[in-house]
Amino acid sequence: MKTVSKLMSMLMICVAIGTAGLAQDRPRDSGSKARGQAFKFWVSRSANAHARDNARSIFHYGRIQQAVPAVPVQEHLTAVRDNVQKSQKAISDLKKDNPENKEALASIARVDALHKKVLEHCDRLDAQVADGEGDSEEVCACCVDMHRDLSAADAEMEKLMKALKIEKLEVPGHEGSSASPEK
Repeated sequence: MKTVSKLMSMLMICVAIGTAGLAQDRPRDSGSKARGQAFKFWVSRSANAHARDNARSIFHYGRIQQAVPAVPVQEHLTAVRDNVQKSQKAISDLKKDNPENKEALASIARVDALHKKVLEHCDRLDAQVADGEGDSEEVCACCVDMHRDLSAADAEMEKLMKALKIEKLEVPGHEGSSASPEK
């Protein structure tokens, strides 16, 4: 019986040591950095697009009425801010990952400047609806400026994509597409 319990103890120790060895970081393959950058890029770009969609929603909401209620505007502004911040975080990571790529850094700086302007537009819209509703013309004019800056940021991200040599994503589909990503 003592032999069995000694063997079990040894087996448990071996399993623990083996599991600890497997849990350590494995060396990453040569394409992992590029895939990580591509993911960060697409997170930033899609968040920017979502922010633009919300600005467009406020614009269209403002066009259908004279006085624009604050609540829906503020809901969309929250979404714009959240998406701009998400985009900025991902693009900030790209900046850290590419300190030598001057073309990428220039595009990132331009996107950052455009995002700051968008956040200023958000503050301006907040002020316009602070008393519970905003003037339709003023709300729409602000949304036009916001949409313009978000579109400019998207165009700048196109340049960033080229600077980082990131390929365009395929449209998801069932025919001819594989179920798992290539490694």
